[in-house]
Amino acid sequence: MVFLALAPAAQAQGYDGGEITASYDAGTKSVSIASRDANISALLELAFSSHGGFKVVKPGEGVFTFTVTPVGSNAVNLKIQSGKPLVTQLEETVRGNSLQDAALRAADLAVLRTTGAPGFFAGKLAFVSETAGRQEIYTSDLFFREVKRMTRDGSYSQHPRWSPNGRAILYTGYYHTGFPDIFMIDLDTNRRTKVAGFKGTNTGAVFSPSGQNIAMVLSSSGSPEVYVSGPQGENPRLVTKGTSRSVESDPDWSPDGQQIVLTSDQLGGPQLFVVSARGGTPSRLPTNISGYCTEPAWNPVAKQNKIAFTASTRGGHQVAIYDLKSRTSSFLTRGPGSFTEARWLNDGRHLVATQSRTGSSTLWLIDSETGKTTKLPSGRLGKISQSDFVYPR
Repeated sequence: MVFLALAPAAQAQGYDGGEITASYDAGTKSVSIASRDANISALLELAFSSHGGFKVVKPGEGVFTFTVTPVGSNAVNLKIQSGKPLVTQLEETVRGNSLQDAALRAADLAVLRTTGAPGFFAGKLAFVSETAGRQEIYTSDLFFREVKRMTRDGSYSQHPRWSPNGRAILYTGYYHTGFPDIFMIDLDTNRRTKVAGFKGTNTGAVFSPSGQNIAMVLSSSGSPEVYVSGPQGENPRLVTKGTSRSVESDPDWSPDGQQIVLTSDQLGGPQLFVVSARGGTPSRLPTNISGYCTEPAWNPVAKQNKIAFTASTRGGHQVAIYDLKSRTSSFLTRGPGSFTEARWLNDGRHLVATQSRTGSSTLWLIDSETGKTTKLPSGRLGKISQSDFVYPR
């Protein structure tokens, strides 16, 4: 629950230009958010309530006060104050692509200054929305205020993956041939190009952290295998050598781009394996938590040493975390319904995942430290899934 302190006139008649204040607790630090703009107040209230490191407290109890003031159409002034009386610790103008983007980036700066970890509020989502049995790719801000449809194929468009700079999206599409091919959308020009259209299936494309390579799954040589190509799909070379009798899928890169984690059924059921991005024989990760482990996502923060993945449980699937240092696994979610398709946010702490339940699918934020889950407000988009996250540079 969020407490807002409004003047009596504002409570009775709606916002009248007066200041609106909300208070939060950031771990052991409580903070208050202030703005004269009602839309910014509502947006930042939503943002901070989604962060697992913050909880709402009553107004006036904040150790820190964040004041966010619009400056034109695409910038805000952020002031961080603390103490009694308040002393300004930081004051900075933050710019964005819009007033909303600027406000979210200011909130991310406030998170960084008070917790030491980056904020994720100004990040972007790519996801699949399903209508009448057809799947299309969409993009949106994290809180679904600015949603854009990217494909109109009238077919199956699946598994979007951002480029590291947020200016391109890879996805698997069936519209052209009826078989899965890999396409890239340039968001600067809206131009779409085919990255891989080889005989057989072409799926699972994901950019390396540098954006200079793409890992993908091709079956042109027989069984689906992981390949690595250049940034436009050029010169693909086989990575998963010596696994021709098994099926490989779901590649994802280590933070340094030197290794790839993937799913393979070479032991009978799907399990997680790691292979050098230069090629070699994959080595199994001893998750030892389920006979069905798939959809790995490597934490983007190198020091975290963690891989999120989907594991089957009695009655469904849940998100689990494998710790590369301790070589142990633990479940992060426990339902209700199934949680799958987890992808890390830029802070290395939160993830976005799909919850499937009673014929519906929605996107949720998950805090890997506390287990807190927050449903994202996707509105009337219907069944949405297969999300990916990027924090634009």
